[in-house]
Amino acid sequence: MTTKLKIDLTQGVLEVEGSETFVKTIYTDFKNHFINENHASTTDTTSEESPSNPEPRRGKATRASRTKIQPTPEVVTLQTSPEMVEPIETTPNPATNEVKLAKRKSTTPTASPHNMVPNLNLQAEKGRPALTEFTDLKFPITHEERILVFVYYLQEILKLDTITIDHISTCYLEMKIRLPPNLPNSLEQTANTHKWIDLHNGNLEITVAGRDYVEKRLPIKR
Repeated sequence: MTTKLKIDLTQGVLEVEGSETFVKTIYTDFKNHFINENHASTTDTTSEESPSNPEPRRGKATRASRTKIQPTPEVVTLQTSPEMVEPIETTPNPATNEVKLAKRKSTTPTASPHNMVPNLNLQAEKGRPALTEFTDLKFPITHEERILVFVYYLQEILKLDTITIDHISTCYLEMKIRLPPNLPNSLEQTANTHKWIDLHNGNLEITVAGRDYVEKRLPIKR
């Protein structure tokens, strides 16, 4: 909170602005100084009428002393206003916009560090289901299960001879599913941990265990 103090001593204005504690300190010091000054003035006028002077003047000097010690009316204005808040800039900041756009791109589900496989037809055609239909039918949950279903679809339904990591990335994009944080690691987990696929120099092939899992165990009743 910002506190303002304004003192008008016959228009000899003293203005102070700051915290409430600071303003009160200034006001107290000023008031004490003013009282001490008046007290000194009173002492001076009293000494002029001491017993050593048998005939003190009681005319103009007395009236002058009374006028001298009479405090001048002071005008005190205390204002407490809300603390100043720095306004928020509404002007677009190009640098800020670039950062925000970069963050959006990094969280986009379709972002892929791998290449797309051109002319890969994953739509329904000649009695075969589309990749989206087949995946929804098998209902894989984990990334390893999705990779297995994709490899099965590419090998057993599309009859592709070569299946690479780019094919899997393309399937993720077709399904509009976010890619794993580390797709090569997910491929290794599918091959080494679950034994569902084989990796031969970057070429993916489904194993007997993987084919059995897709055909007999998916979808799993969880």
